[in-house]
Amino acid sequence: MKSPSFRQEFAEFFRYIRRPALSPRKPGRGGGNGWWKDWVPATSVGRMLQWAGCLWIINIFVFAPIALMVASKTGAAHRLDINNIPFLTAVLWAPVAEELLFRYSLRRPRLSIWLIPLMTWVVVMGPELHSIVLLLLVLMLIVILDIRGLTTNEHALKWHWRVNYQRFFPLFFHGSVLVFAGLHLWNFRFTEMNWWLMPLLVLPQWFTGMVLGWMRVRDGISTSIFLHMIFNSGPILLVWFLLQFSPELATN
Repeated sequence: MKSPSFRQEFAEFFRYIRRPALSPRKPGRGGGNGWWKDWVPATSVGRMLQWAGCLWIINIFVFAPIALMVASKTGAAHRLDINNIPFLTAVLWAPVAEELLFRYSLRRPRLSIWLIPLMTWVVVMGPELHSIVLLLLVLMLIVILDIRGLTTNEHALKWHWRVNYQRFFPLFFHGSVLVFAGLHLWNFRFTEMNWWLMPLLVLPQWFTGMVLGWMRVRDGISTSIFLHMIFNSGPILLVWFLLQFSPELATN
């Protein structure tokens, strides 16, 4: 079966976010308990790079100017220390921890009872030794549960709960995206700011979160994690290269 073009996939994404659902999945990602359907990406690296490039372009030219205008008019300042760029945190830690917190449970709703509280604690604590250990333990547990086929929707929820979950899935999907975007308000320092302007600061994370959520549901959690890694690495590498050629930027 011929893979859809990026343009076709882009149109599919916009159709999806109008009414998110658990199906249809990416071809070859149908039912069954195969753990590889969550942990081995069916999306090629090339296609992930296309999506990352698309997100960079849309965020830079559409959403970032809005966020910068709001920040400049309200005095909101980013917490990022240009002299101490958290490369490993942004490229490794954040994608894994945030995807498990905000998107893994979209297809494994029963696990959310214990997974979301644990991962909330992990994300809040950051990449400390104890939270890294807990993250690794959580990863091991959910992979084991996946291999044993104990986390799939077919067996995780009783029939009436599954029907209701599918019915209200759009609320869960967009709710997870909004909370994901809202978390990134922590990246800013505020002096005085109208609360209703705050969402404009995280429009890039909101749009990116919808793409990551769509990737997670139609393909698997590994795809959303890898795309998240690629997406985060772009701006970090750009800043790093700029500092190599123009060190004075760090003092401005």
